[in-house]
Amino acid sequence: MLLHYLKIAWRNLLKYKTQTIVSMMGLAIGFTAFSFTMSWIRYELSYDSHNPDRDRIYRVVQVDTTKIEGLSNMVPDPLADYLPRAYPEIEAASFLFSSTQTLWINAGKDSIENVRTITADTSFFRVFYPEINLIFPQPLPSIAYVYTSSFDKKMNDFQLEKSSGFLGVVADQNTHSNVVFDQLRFVDYSSSNETYCPWCIGMGGAVYIRLRENVNADELIKKLTTISVDTDGRKLSFSFKIIPLSETHYTIPDQRAN
Repeated sequence: MLLHYLKIAWRNLLKYKTQTIVSMMGLAIGFTAFSFTMSWIRYELSYDSHNPDRDRIYRVVQVDTTKIEGLSNMVPDPLADYLPRAYPEIEAASFLFSSTQTLWINAGKDSIENVRTITADTSFFRVFYPEINLIFPQPLPSIAYVYTSSFDKKMNDFQLEKSSGFLGVVADQNTHSNVVFDQLRFVDYSSSNETYCPWCIGMGGAVYIRLRENVNADELIKKLTTISVDTDGRKLSFSFKIIPLSETHYTIPDQRAN
């Protein structure tokens, strides 16, 4: 019976060649488009999937009803320092700024394109890679930085001397990440804004937090819905939301990062 149906199908294919070709091309194009779409979705959803603690890491954004998405990536300067002190369930918090730049060397004679740079406070590794134990000098040099292994090799190819602020080389991390970097610069943000109202200003970077083990993130979300702070005789109120690290890339995209 099956052989009979196959013979009929083959005869119809030969009888209606044009229709058959068009149908087969349509199916091929459809399956190809579907495969590409699924691959892209899987790629977008897999950012930082290599990080074993990704379920404990969140980005903090400010609720802003004037924005179309209702969220703003602008957060007050003191937020990263404030959160771990105010909420014990937060193990660490870090403020960071990502950029991609051209690095000019040898008095402008040579250059390295697309150098992925993160400028962050000294809590960066405590949030993302606590297994990296970096010792920071006190006081922190005005120019303090580390290279990844691959970028350090690239810099050594140019036989460049490192400044006194060089803190060492760290292992290359997976580049499919919201916090990919070739070089990482450290800044003491606690003293970078000495205005009369530091909570009134945002530097446009990102604040990430790392929760302690077994912390209920939903409870923290409720607490961050309304935050009141007293600064220089005035009381300010804010509303924040935390976004899981795995959802950050497509919720609050940062083209400067990756």
